[in-house]
Amino acid sequence: MHISHTELKNLVDPVDTLEIVSLEGRYYMARVRVGERWYVVTDGHDEVIRYSGAAAAREAFDDIPVKDTVVIAAAGTDEMVGMPEEGLRPMKVPLK
Repeated sequence: MHISHTELKNLVDPVDTLEIVSLEGRYYMARVRVGERWYVVTDGHDEVIRYSGAAAAREAFDDIPVKDTVVIAAAGTDEMVGMPEEGLRPMKVPLK
């Protein structure tokens, strides 16, 4: 499911979790959890918003109440030594 940034501003409930997800180490996208539902954040044309960095993504949510924020990226050691047999282990870093 997806939700626009404008729709997020108009929600009565705060965002429980904002996940800022690294996309191939270059761009970031945002996923939010409101209650039990997860959404990918889109623009007014239903396109996924790509942010230039984790800080830019977090700043885009300054006007929206967010309880917890986490940056999710592939673990650097996986990229340096090769893919583990069990698949990627994303690294989750909480932000304040």
